[in-house]
Amino acid sequence: MLIYLDLFVGVLTAPFATLRALAAQPRPGAAVVVHALIILITALAGAYAAPGAPPLPLTLGAGLAVVFGLLGLFLYAAALHLSAAFLGGEGCGRALGLFTALAFASSPSVLIAPFGLAMRAAPPVFYYLVSAALGFWVLVLQILSIQATYRFSFWRALAALLLPFLLVLAAVLLSLVLGVAALLSQLKGLLPPTF
Repeated sequence: MLIYLDLFVGVLTAPFATLRALAAQPRPGAAVVVHALIILITALAGAYAAPGAPPLPLTLGAGLAVVFGLLGLFLYAAALHLSAAFLGGEGCGRALGLFTALAFASSPSVLIAPFGLAMRAAPPVFYYLVSAALGFWVLVLQILSIQATYRFSFWRALAALLLPFLLVLAAVLLSLVLGVAALLSQLKGLLPPTF
């Protein structure tokens, strides 16, 4: 467990070198353990420190967060791996390296626990600002993870990160347009003919 702490601190203090080392020598077991702990800590901190009451019992909510968080990480890493392969990344057999790097890239999320506890007396907007800042930090670390894994430039790594979201957005917009067109054609058939 001590080696995980070194990697955690390395992601916070020397992110690119640590993420490159993690991508080069994948540790999927460590990635699952660390990401599950990060999710658990952030779920518990969010339930305690976030404004408003948790919608689910704490143990059930935290357990579901861990299960769906790990599943989400797996699917997210798979989508980013395909995106990087599409953009011609070097070493495209590095899916486990990306999975490991992305799991550790979530490390700043655990800082919400001490900040959240310290800000319980502060207005709720401070909690959301700190959450947004930590989320942005994690996003930058995810871009660095792609960059370190596939030897991309920063901008190409950003493109690999955005490509799956743009494809989903295009699919949603296309579905919406086709749905509206189908609805309009059905409504047109219901109108009486004009003379």
